[in-house]
Amino acid sequence: MPNAETVEAMREVQQMKADPSLGKTYNNVDQMMEELLFFCSGGNAVFLAEGI
Repeated sequence: MPNAETVEAMREVQQMKADPSLGKTYNNVDQMMEELLFFCSGGNAVFLAEGI
């Protein structure tokens, strides 16, 4: 059974998928991490084609 924080996170994702103006969603965790690391590095990150 998920805890309250996990349930709230799941609700938030459902809301974001229903209303894309709330934030970007991803279907691919590798794409999400690559984009996250790219933006966190100020756009200076270099990634390998296979993984990060």
